[in-house]
Amino acid sequence: MKKKHILIIVIVILVIFIIFNCGLYFYLNKIKKSNESDSLAVTSTEELEENEIQEEQETEDIIDDDLSNIIEENEQSEISENEQSQETQTTTTNEKTQITSSTNSSSSSNNKKSNSSETKATTQQSEQTTVSLNENNKQTNESKNSEQNTQTSQNTTKQESTTSIYCVDGGKIHLAGDGADEHGYYNSFEQADEKAKEYMKEYDLFHYKVSQCPCGLYYFQAR
Repeated sequence: MKKKHILIIVIVILVIFIIFNCGLYFYLNKIKKSNESDSLAVTSTEELEENEIQEEQETEDIIDDDLSNIIEENEQSEISENEQSQETQTTTTNEKTQITSSTNSSSSSNNKKSNSSETKATTQQSEQTTVSLNENNKQTNESKNSEQNTQTSQNTTKQESTTSIYCVDGGKIHLAGDGADEHGYYNSFEQADEKAKEYMKEYDLFHYKVSQCPCGLYYFQAR
């Protein structure tokens, strides 16, 4: 009887030990699977964050390139405007010198006529003086008209040079939104977002981003 009791106790202890080991095995497997799922989730989130950072860097590089191109165009336009202003100044100075030379020649001719007409009668002197005055008046009027024309031409060139080109000043060239895979422009964020979703469905794309131009309009980038 004692041997049977001892065998039963040993068997019970073995069964308990086996059950304990099985439960411990299943528990450890569950913990391992949960850790693996957590690590996969962490890696997926890290990859998504890295992709977003890369996309933001690419968009920043595109914006920097566009701004550098715009700055170069501004410098070239300023250089061309300065050259045009210099050319207009030289033309005006040449015209003024021509006008002064013509007035000097006319005054010298008038002096010669007056010296030669002293020997003639007083009636002839009065007629010649009236003619010379009329000629002087015509020449002064012509010089005034030429100066007015040059001033109006300079004003028109200045007005044309000061017209706005870029969107911030009311022009047509945008500082952002005209790069690769970018589409615009829209008056509100919601409108741009809706158009981006329609574009994604139409071309089977998976990523888009809505941004704003410095002028206030919105555009989206789809990939």
